[in-house]
Amino acid sequence: MKTILKPALVLTLLCLLVTAAVAGVNLLTRDAIAAADKAAAEASMSALIPGESFTPLNADGLRSQEAYTAESGFIFIAEANGYGGPVRVMTAVDKGGAVIGVIVLNCDDETPGLGQNAKKPAFTDRFKGKNGEIQLVKGGAAVSYTNTVEAITSATYTSTAVKDCVNMALADYRLCKEGEQ
Repeated sequence: MKTILKPALVLTLLCLLVTAAVAGVNLLTRDAIAAADKAAAEASMSALIPGESFTPLNADGLRSQEAYTAESGFIFIAEANGYGGPVRVMTAVDKGGAVIGVIVLNCDDETPGLGQNAKKPAFTDRFKGKNGEIQLVKGGAAVSYTNTVEAITSATYTSTAVKDCVNMALADYRLCKEGEQ
């Protein structure tokens, strides 16, 4: 019994020390990580709507987690489940209700070479100019319709997550416009 107790105690103390060290590093870097995340988000917003300043909106009652307004449009940040986990998307919508642009902020848990292709402009540019409810199609079927977007081949879950986020942004745009009237 004594031969098992000593190694178990040492292992327990070692685990506690490692846990405390990780918690300490997290505490020390929390502010720097938050500042870097904020700077990255602001850079993404400026990429979608260049040369403007953004004012946060109260996201209560919206489907998006974050919302911002600018002189020429709105920015919405929404999240939906993809194949490997949450997919976080930033969508810019102009004052007329059309998508200006889409940036996939996070899809790192999606399949490399398939779902992670959602970050590429070859996919996100498909949403530009769309307004109203967007439908996803596979294999080029009915892509010529106004509010359809072709899914990424072999990445339907990820494509659907991005489409759902853009649709959330468009729905939130309509709520924001109704609130102005």
